[in-house]
Amino acid sequence: MKLAVTVADAVVARLAGGTYSQSFTPVRRHLPVVTLDSLASLTVSVVPKSVAIEKGTRAKDLHTIVVDVAVQKKVNVDDATTIDGLMQVVEEIVNRLKFQPLAGSVADAMPAEIANAPIYDPKHMEEWRVFTSLVTVTYRLLR
Repeated sequence: MKLAVTVADAVVARLAGGTYSQSFTPVRRHLPVVTLDSLASLTVSVVPKSVAIEKGTRAKDLHTIVVDVAVQKKVNVDDATTIDGLMQVVEEIVNRLKFQPLAGSVADAMPAEIANAPIYDPKHMEEWRVFTSLVTVTYRLLR
């Protein structure tokens, strides 16, 4: 659905306009697959996840659009300071998105729910030495 891509692009723009403790360039992807080599630097991927449509008003439908924001970086799993710093970036991303409307043609899209699960994926850390955190944002808008 085009609207889900438009919302994901607006999330990328919102994230790109923020200030964070570590620098990154958010990228919208359809398939959040990256190489281990590319994870030497902090990688933030925004992926449209789902769309649900229900009756909103007499004239408009309520669209619920879910977007995932993946935060990834190759790490030394014994370096707690680095991992804590990445968790801080995730918190900064959540703070940048919460209670803030998007811009452009989806300016009426407000985040209804934000979840950070997993805070980090232990399996990715163990198997690939990669910090992976997932922020899931649910937007609702009338169309």
